Amino acid sequence: RFSACNLGDWELDKIFLEELESWERDHPQGTLNKILQKVNKAVQKGAAWKEVIPDAPFPAQSLVKGLAQVLALAASLADADRKLRDFVMDVVEWITGLKDNIASFRDPEFSEIKLKNLAKVREIIDKICEWAKSRLGDKRWSKLNMETEIAEFKRLVQKAHEIFLEMSLITISGKVFRLQKTLDEINSAYKAQEEEIAAEKVRRETLHRVLNPHTVGESTYDQQGKLPCQQGTREEVLQTIWGWIHDHSRESQNFLWLTGDPGCGKSAVTATITRKAKDERFLWAQFFINRNIDKTTNPNVYFPTIARQISDTSVKVERHVHNTVEKTPSVADHMSSDQAAKLFIGAIAEASKLNPERPVLVVIDGLDETNHAHLYDTAKIISRVSEGLSTYPNAKVMIASRTEREIHEPFTSALTNEHVKRLHLSTKESVVEVGNFLRNGLEK
Repeated sequence: RFSACNLGDWELDKIFLEELESWERDHPQGTLNKILQKVNKAVQKGAAWKEVIPDAPFPAQSLVKGLAQVLALAASLADADRKLRDFVMDVVEWITGLKDNIASFRDPEFSEIKLKNLAKVREIIDKICEWAKSRLGDKRWSKLNMETEIAEFKRLVQKAHEIFLEMSLITISGKVFRLQKTLDEINSAYKAQEEEIAAEKVRRETLHRVLNPHTVGESTYDQQGKLPCQQGTREEVLQTIWGWIHDHSRESQNFLWLTGDPGCGKSAVTATITRKAKDERFLWAQFFINRNIDKTTNPNVYFPTIARQISDTSVKVERHVHNTVEKTPSVADHMSSDQAAKLFIGAIAEASKLNPERPVLVVIDGLDETNHAHLYDTAKIISRVSEGLSTYPNAKVMIASRTEREIHEPFTSALTNEHVKRLHLSTKESVVEVGNFLRNGLEK
């Protein structure tokens, strides 16, 4: 400390370095190096150097005052001028280096060694600054044994350089530690990735084992060769459905029942919506029931197939479906209200949470083509889907079917739900639109 020279108190420790770091961050033009440069210029000109040192809360006030004494002595001594200035620059350089590596001082592995060496460095700096000030204030100094004084000064500077070297090694160790820490973080991330890959493999094996026996292929519009609407046809109903999909207000409806007579173009409408939603990447699942593909008419495969499609779209949903089937593997065996809740509603809800601003669309076409023996029970279970999705405005389930009695009865009850919407396509409208389309084509 500079008490003997009345230069105030300072401590070369992590608190001092943190305060210096904070000061220089807030005062980029008032760094320790820049202030010492100003002090040196003032000393060289014989000006009042104390005026260029910032007032509190500048944390290095005492240090700069001490180093200023060394610069002042350097200005009056030709023989020691260079060594004194080099010493001051060394101090600034090493303290700046310590400040820049302040993060390593927070590590308990290095703290004890560093604090001991910091105290040694401060002691050497103090001694040289005190020596410089005492010589400046001693009018008899020129009559003293200059060679002895210079030898003592050289010894102190050499000692300072040795300490600086130790500090250099410690600073390097701090950098090595941070590098090791970074490598450890990379290694941890790599291990986490490996664990996730292994977990993903387990999840997919489980889903394959539990769900795949109850899923079917050839259930998508493109696999079945379902053609979308011709351009310029069914524009009004397509716009209505598109508006329903993108309505995520509290009053929005999760469930759309599209009905129509045979040949009115229901499958063309669902294929058009499905294709467009697929292109815009918010189609999560589709199941086209087709009496000509017998395996698609078994209701026991509807929800497992849809759950598998949804889980293949998102890792988070995959985890959810995996946890469900791992806990209760039998949930995939037969269509039931429990299966609908866990594999269908649960998967859609999980997907809807990912981004509430984007639709999560699931399309089921040709419900009336379900195996007739199971049609009523299937329709009854599916008609209740909307009840479980009402808290997810972006969850959208579109069902297309004829108005068979087995479907109409349970679905009519569901229509009282404010979250269910119905659209009906008439054959008459279809004939008119096809006629207009052909007429326009001939005119062109």
